[in-house]
Amino acid sequence: MKFLIIGNPESRRSILFESALRKSGVQSVDIVPHMDLLSGKTNLSKYLKPGVMIRIETSGENERVERELIRLGASSEDDILCETLTSEKYEKGLILHPRLWYKGFSEYLQRIYSCVKSFNSTVCKTEEVSFMNAPEEILKMFDKSLCHKMFRENNIRTAQSLGNVASYDELQSKMLEKKIFRVFIKLRYCAGASGIVAYQWASERSLESATTTVELTRKNGEVKLYNSLKIRKYTKQQDIKDIINCLCIEHVHVEKWIPKSGGSDNCFDARFVVINKKACHRIARFSSGPITNLHLGNQRKVVDSSWISQSIINEMEDTAEKAASLFPDSFYSGVDLILPRNSTKPVVIEINAFGDLLNNVEYKKRSTHQYQTDEILKLRNNIVIPAYETC
Repeated sequence: MKFLIIGNPESRRSILFESALRKSGVQSVDIVPHMDLLSGKTNLSKYLKPGVMIRIETSGENERVERELIRLGASSEDDILCETLTSEKYEKGLILHPRLWYKGFSEYLQRIYSCVKSFNSTVCKTEEVSFMNAPEEILKMFDKSLCHKMFRENNIRTAQSLGNVASYDELQSKMLEKKIFRVFIKLRYCAGASGIVAYQWASERSLESATTTVELTRKNGEVKLYNSLKIRKYTKQQDIKDIINCLCIEHVHVEKWIPKSGGSDNCFDARFVVINKKACHRIARFSSGPITNLHLGNQRKVVDSSWISQSIINEMEDTAEKAASLFPDSFYSGVDLILPRNSTKPVVIEINAFGDLLNNVEYKKRSTHQYQTDEILKLRNNIVIPAYETC
């Protein structure tokens, strides 16, 4: 069996998956760098052979790739920005055009899909080239507002959405209208807590605060936002207004802030990795504040019956599997859930197409990558390329 990884070769994700394949006895593994495909240095068609299984990895953790995707997204609407990106100095952590990144990423995955579709229709007469996760579904999982809509339509519990919000003033207007005074603001097309804001507003006392991963800077009248490993709390109206307005330009998803279960001085959410329709690897993420991502220094704990009831674990497994089932052409995903305070019914807060990286967490004595590899080898003959619809 042959595998093709499209990703950043230096990424631990690509390295870990290739290692798992080798351990399972797969000898035919190619890795094609995102940058080589984006720059035209190589053509994907040269790697396509009958029966090849393609795994698309995240483009993150590579600044050149991220900028090239933004450039691709900007090319149809902003020639000046394309030139600026070429000459602009790289600034670590800068939140840089996530809306255009998503547009470029969509175009890039469409190119990959079209190349595979052409190969299957004109070259391959026996075994088709296929994807572990379909490009269309990767894009859907990156769209928080679309996912929220899909969950709601399929009776999967989620937080209440405030709908489209284009500015700080519109956010406050909608909060007043719905009588919701604590919300989470998330960049619609990002992952990893980029640009996330836990915002609360006591309108009758004109008090507000924003707890966030965002670092706000002002220089020569220009406002810039940076992702930070340090959680910050802003209480000045102008600071909060600038942050929210800048994020809204890039499109945001806003939903009601549901207090999470936990102890007296912390709370938790959980990541369940669903592989081949089964919720298997899982961890809980504990934090003293509202943002729980592990890369921010928060603590993790294995989800088991030593501290949470088995019936709740079963509910969480079932909910994660239902959420993942809405993406039938994706072999794996990471589903994030919270257990609302004083409740036994989990709520889905996000699904992640690249959410399978859980270090040192095993299921049936296998890592996430090893379990995926073994399962895909069992099912290989049943997987075909799905139809692609532009999101």
